[in-house]
Amino acid sequence: DDKGKKSSGEWLYDMCIVETEKIYDDRWIDKSESDVITKIAFNLECEFSTGLQDLAQDLGKLITSTSPKSLYIQGLNQIIEKVRKEFIENRINIISKQLRQSISNELYIAFVPSPVKSGTESVWDKSDIKELVSWIEIYSIKDLD
Repeated sequence: DDKGKKSSGEWLYDMCIVETEKIYDDRWIDKSESDVITKIAFNLECEFSTGLQDLAQDLGKLITSTSPKSLYIQGLNQIIEKVRKEFIENRINIISKQLRQSISNELYIAFVPSPVKSGTESVWDKSDIKELVSWIEIYSIKDLD
């Protein structure tokens, strides 16, 4: 971190599509082999928490990636449509305005109903599927000018 404290853990993507090359060890008769990831063609991060720190952690992985295309999936748990739209607009502004200079790949952001439970229920338990599908919105960051 910025105070010199070591952070633990691995930096993995939630999902990625990769290109690989085979490597061989010629010392063995069976020529043991393995695949090495040589390129990330697409990667994805999905965060159902609506916290700013969670956005920063996952979005940072996509922004620093060499993948030409990335998708950030943001969960929504705001039942009231006006509040949900304000949240979406806020997230888009953070990414497209504050981070515009840092984004070099094709970055997309999708907003979807979160399955995370608040108490004993999630928005999936409180709403019908047609309503939840209507919540889904997808944006290309480069097209947000």
